[in-house]
Amino acid sequence: MKKTITLSAIAAIVALATTTFCKDDPKKGPDDQRKEIPVESVAVTPDEWSMQTGESKQLEATILPGGATDPVADWSGDEPEPATVVWSSDKPEIATVNETTGEVTAVAAGDAVITATAANGKKGSCAITVNPVPEPVVYVAGQENGTRATLWVDGVAQTLSENDSNATSLFVLDADNVYVAGMEFSPTYTQNATLWHNGERQTLSELSTLANSVFVTQDETVYVAGDEFSNRRVPYARLWVDGEMRLLSEEGYSSAKSVFVAQDGTVYVAGHESTAIEEECATLWIDGEMTTLSDVLSYAYSVWVEGEDVYVAGYEFEGSQTYATVWKNGVAQRVGAEKSFAYSMCVSGADVYATGVVMTAESVRQATLWKNGEAQTLSTTESWPTGVYAHGDDVYVVGYAEGAEYVNYATMWKNGEAQTLSENSSTAVAVVVK
Repeated sequence: MKKTITLSAIAAIVALATTTFCKDDPKKGPDDQRKEIPVESVAVTPDEWSMQTGESKQLEATILPGGATDPVADWSGDEPEPATVVWSSDKPEIATVNETTGEVTAVAAGDAVITATAANGKKGSCAITVNPVPEPVVYVAGQENGTRATLWVDGVAQTLSENDSNATSLFVLDADNVYVAGMEFSPTYTQNATLWHNGERQTLSELSTLANSVFVTQDETVYVAGDEFSNRRVPYARLWVDGEMRLLSEEGYSSAKSVFVAQDGTVYVAGHESTAIEEECATLWIDGEMTTLSDVLSYAYSVWVEGEDVYVAGYEFEGSQTYATVWKNGVAQRVGAEKSFAYSMCVSGADVYATGVVMTAESVRQATLWKNGEAQTLSTTESWPTGVYAHGDDVYVVGYAEGAEYVNYATMWKNGEAQTLSENSSTAVAVVVK
């Protein structure tokens, strides 16, 4: 028997098929169904992390399967968008997160969970632990009881030598690598350039020498600037590299006061040298090549490199008057008025600090800090600072302040507030805060 299918039956079958295929979304066609790839999982890397307050960390979200898309609300012809996540923090008072980029910023000590959520609800997370920033450790070098090289760590004194000795400079690579430069007298009472590393003494020369400054690079190459003295006590500028002495100048009456190694490895040494005008002039040696900073009687005591800028602090004479001076890339700026002297400097961000003394009309030396050329008097009594260091929002200056019966006491000024480091006759010469 021959069967026939009517047109009305064919129409019913097509209608049923269309209804069955598109029952979830009558707007979708068969091609559109194949374009949408649902997110199956979200993984956050790392899945746990420890931070200190103020730090930031970039988190990454991995979405599977590859090529997954966000759900499409309107199938009017647009292609589905690649799957994305929205970031959130369960405790924004502990750690915040940029909802688009996943960058986390630690706000306060505690624990927080950072979650990356896809549009279809799939999630991944990272457990964040925020620790408080540890209190900085303050290192100060100097001498106590008149002639004993001393290191103070958070105010606690450590005697570096039982012999007559002086500390002149300090460098802290990290808590396990603390370097102090200076000198120690030999049994024959010859002063020897000396370096103490974590309290262990290294004699740099058995000749009459003095170490004035120390700088240590990340690969632990040790640079020491100082002087060698002739039999007539005439100084000659010298540089020790890992204990090997190198000549900076063959001219007498030259002195290497400060050394700084830039990130590109260039070695800068500041000091002074006699010139054709037969008087000392502020000098900068760059990889051993001498550059004269001034054409008048002048002295340089400190060098600092920040980015591409080279700063040197010291003072210049004009007639019989002295002026605290900072040279930036060889150009002098007098930061002090008459009878002022700069002995140390540092740079922090856009701020340039120098410290030294201003002599009053009564011939009282007053400890002074210059910030970007503006003077702040630290003490109105006899005082002499020789070290400055900026750490965060805090500025530390060290030196000495005269007490009763004309006794000098090692003193640290933190943000202008004086703190006596020793009850004995003493002086502080350098400070580092880590």
